[in-house]
Formats: sequence, structure tokens, C-alpha cells
Amino acid sequence: MDTEAVNVRMARDMIEAVDAAAEAQPEPKPGRPEMVRRALAEWLRGRGFLKES
Repeated sequence: MDTEAVNVRMARDMIEAVDAAAEAQPEPKPGRPEMVRRALAEWLRGRGFLKES
């Protein structure tokens, strides 16, 4: 997979929400970067911008 680093500044409440979402996942729990990738992928798929994988 071709990847590229993307740095994003987020409000503290959004970071806390990402951390809470990660904590709610089954083991092995995703780290913050993986949780952000999952959430973004779900949002993009739901709007037709990203194909199902």
C-alpha cells in the first residue's frame, strides 16, 4: 500500500473522543493513528468517496 504521512491538529475534545472510540474496540485495541484512519475511512466510504476494501 502506498502511504504518506499527514499531520493534523485536533481540538482536545476530538482527541478524547478518538481515544474513547479506540478504548471501545475489541482487543487488540487500535492506537490513536489507527483509530483516526478507521473513522476517516468509514466516513469516506459512507459518502461514496472511498471504495469498500
